[in-house]
Amino acid sequence: MEISQSFKKAFSREVLLAERFRLFIITAIFFFIIVYLLVIQIFYQETFRVYFKGKNPLYWIMLILAFFALRSLAVRKVWSRWLERDTMLPNLLRYLNGFLEVSIPAILMIILGVQSESIITLFSPIGFLYLLFILLSILELDIRLCIFTGAIAAVQYSLLGIYYTRQFPIPEEMAILASPLFYIGKGILLFVCGIIAALAARQIINRIHTSFELVEARNRIEKLFGQQVSAEIVDEILNNRDEIESRRRFVCIMFLDIRDFTPYTEGKSPEEIIAFQNQIFSFMIEIINRHKGIINQFMGDGFMATFGAPVAAENPCQNAVDAAIEINRQLQQKNAAGSTPDTRIGIGLHAGEAVTGNVGTTIRKQYSVTGNVVILAARIEQLNKTYGSTILVSESVLNRISPEKLKAVSLGKVDIKGRSEKTEIFKID
Repeated sequence: MEISQSFKKAFSREVLLAERFRLFIITAIFFFIIVYLLVIQIFYQETFRVYFKGKNPLYWIMLILAFFALRSLAVRKVWSRWLERDTMLPNLLRYLNGFLEVSIPAILMIILGVQSESIITLFSPIGFLYLLFILLSILELDIRLCIFTGAIAAVQYSLLGIYYTRQFPIPEEMAILASPLFYIGKGILLFVCGIIAALAARQIINRIHTSFELVEARNRIEKLFGQQVSAEIVDEILNNRDEIESRRRFVCIMFLDIRDFTPYTEGKSPEEIIAFQNQIFSFMIEIINRHKGIINQFMGDGFMATFGAPVAAENPCQNAVDAAIEINRQLQQKNAAGSTPDTRIGIGLHAGEAVTGNVGTTIRKQYSVTGNVVILAARIEQLNKTYGSTILVSESVLNRISPEKLKAVSLGKVDIKGRSEKTEIFKID
């Protein structure tokens, strides 16, 4: 799996966060065990006194657990400092910490073994702490560290088993416990658990990498379309694995033109012209995005927007008409409030089949919408000058939208340049 530098940096942060959470769990478990041992001490003090011949190893075990619990809190603070510096943890430090943690069960079993002078310590609940540390090693998100934890646990338990079988007497009815193979076998199982933990960690790492790649894909798509694409459309493209291949779609095309733009720019500096364009287009872009459209191209004094591609919409015509009406309403409000120079626009809408997709080579691509529907939408927009209107739509658009609360006036069938048949157009207020 090829891993980028940006992923390594993001992954390092996730490792630190997981490490802090893991240390919090360890601390909580240690304090829980201490409370549990205190309860045992209160209710079974006499039993322990008799079994351990007047000795009481629980005090030592609680003391050691308290020490390691406080140590875990201290290490957690160190990890937090590394997190604040946004740097990776040194591997040596992580492996050293892992070795100390997985050695805790061995330390406790040695204490219990010395106090009890019996091999039964190998079968006490302390041995399950090895499984706990192997399980928690998954959160370290390091495959080799998981295997390392399992290997250390296996070696320690096997060596303790072999040593105790030679150190302490074993009753005849428990002769099987004298065989080193018995403890080596359990050690092998601990090592296998470490391998399983490594496989689980690998799955988590792969999921994190996949999630990171999805975010990167979103960034690539947003870069591809600039700031023209709404978040909803980006999500749908990602769900389709960002395939933007050429295909036929039913779309609604919008052309918008700023009236008298050329006279306005006369005598203006380039900075003033750009400032005016940004002021006018900024809210229009937001409206287009909100109605699930994209702006394909800016043309100085206007733009072309598409509804229904690259992601199909339930009713692209309704989206386009709603966007056109809202653009016109907001522009009139801004003109009246004096927040923008007195500006007039013309909008033309037409709907039909078009070929959509990326056009170009692997070096340079551009999303394109091609077809007569684009040409007719541009021609309809120009008719606003003839009729003194702001929004004109074709019959194919009007037939696909909801007529409620919409005032549409037919201007009859008109000749449109480049089209042999007349097209009925409607003025929308």
